[in-house]
Amino acid sequence: MVGDVEMTNALNQETVSIRGTLAGEYVVNVVHYVANFAEPLEVSVKVEKINPRVTVIYYGVHELNGVGDEKTAFRFTLDENGQVVASSQRQKSLVELTRKVRRPRSPGFLDVETGARNP
Repeated sequence: MVGDVEMTNALNQETVSIRGTLAGEYVVNVVHYVANFAEPLEVSVKVEKINPRVTVIYYGVHELNGVGDEKTAFRFTLDENGQVVASSQRQKSLVELTRKVRRPRSPGFLDVETGARNP
């Protein structure tokens, strides 16, 4: 709302910025979290390098086929100088990867499954 006027924006966009990149692999995924419709969702993905000038590294359109659908849009590897030295679209689930990670159980940790507090 701006004043008494409801404002809408048809552009549903997320921006991620990385400063001080490290050499290694980066994975760009899209996930369909929630929807109130049954049709597939078309999403555009753009990866840009902005220093020293804007360069589009990747642009593509992907279709997500329902809640929970996850797709790897782009994977790329940077060298020590921040240059892209390899790229692919080989699928890698980041949602599955984060579900497998076990966090250390520190004193006072609340077990989400049982509700019990660890000593």
